[in-house]
Amino acid sequence: MLEINSKSFILSLSFEDYTTGQGGTDKLIREHQRVLNAGEISLLHIFPIHKDYIEKAVGYSIWGVLIDGNFKGYFSTNQVIRILSQLSFQYSFKGIILHHFQWSNIDEIDRILNISTSSIICYLHDFMTICPNGGLIKNDQEFCGSEFPNKQKCKSCVHHSNKNIDISIRIRELFKKYFNRIKFIAPSEVCRDIWLETFSEYKNAIYIVPHQVFKGQYKDNYSYIENDNIRVAFVGYQKELKGWSEWVDSCNLLKENRNYQLFQFGKSQQILDGVQRVEVDFHKKETSMVQRLREFKIDCAVLWSKVPETYSFTYFEAMSANCFILTNENSGNIANMVRYYNNGYVASYDEKLANILGDTKHLSQMINSFRTKGSFGPLELEENNEIVDIINRLHPSIVEVHGEDNIREKIISQILLAMYRLRKH
Repeated sequence: MLEINSKSFILSLSFEDYTTGQGGTDKLIREHQRVLNAGEISLLHIFPIHKDYIEKAVGYSIWGVLIDGNFKGYFSTNQVIRILSQLSFQYSFKGIILHHFQWSNIDEIDRILNISTSSIICYLHDFMTICPNGGLIKNDQEFCGSEFPNKQKCKSCVHHSNKNIDISIRIRELFKKYFNRIKFIAPSEVCRDIWLETFSEYKNAIYIVPHQVFKGQYKDNYSYIENDNIRVAFVGYQKELKGWSEWVDSCNLLKENRNYQLFQFGKSQQILDGVQRVEVDFHKKETSMVQRLREFKIDCAVLWSKVPETYSFTYFEAMSANCFILTNENSGNIANMVRYYNNGYVASYDEKLANILGDTKHLSQMINSFRTKGSFGPLELEENNEIVDIINRLHPSIVEVHGEDNIREKIISQILLAMYRLRKH
């Protein structure tokens, strides 16, 4: 029997172990755990083991289970349901948060949702509830518009398949089945507006809850700069979607230009001549993105995403170091926030990053104009603990399940747990 350390708990689901994952979804769930635990609410988290050969071999889905970030083992859907049932009779079961469906069997999720009357919250981290494989990104290169996947629209996309269309339909059916129980949370207006273009029936069931709130003002890295000393950094993943090829082109043009010092913040697969790499680890405050950007006194952060970002942690991290932001009109919430806070430049569709960076005089003028306004970034970015208030407003539910665990499922779970422990050692 699993135990929790609080009087109440919620169930959350995503595509991986959030304690080891590196993405924005993992980061948010880690912060959720922290603020929920501080509010005396435990987090029971499940994620699918997405190895096809395992599901084919055992005949059902296997889930990794964590309680407050501590790994507890692998369990079948039946076992997860029994765990929920047992815990709900001892502790207050507040509700369910769906973070991501990737690699999960929708029918198995349905089984878990169906065994209680608890409220359901679906977080919209991206657009994969619309297009489960590509997330509305055609050929991993460009935004393809907020329309459900279909043969006509998707015929030239690498993500097109009957399976992708089928999963999209199953997600829609799942939402429809739990229409009276489900609410949606978007981290920005951009995310909400694009998502509602396909799921308009939920316009009264969706709320905007930014991932973070601002504390104080950071007043350093705000001095007037000269033309011959601009510190420019590409911030984030080396991905085509993030504008990496445009950055490479710019660096090739600027590497002999002594007016610039060029940096790349984040994990590096490709090493560029004349560009200083700065490693970042957001698990540690002293090497987090914010601290690194401040440490190196970056004047200008390049956030050249070519698809609509639903939030963008990197934007707010760069903002917290008082960086001037260079982005383009396709970057979603990045472009929206730059316009709102007036702390950067939003390029039009046909403008090239290399040309903007190549005009040293104009760039330095824009940075200095931004800094004369005295609009400082936040001293600290803290997780928005509004999720605690939302959870506390939910009505507790009990999961009633009878019968004994399947012996075969117990044995398989124990074997998988033993394999996990061997890998850890």
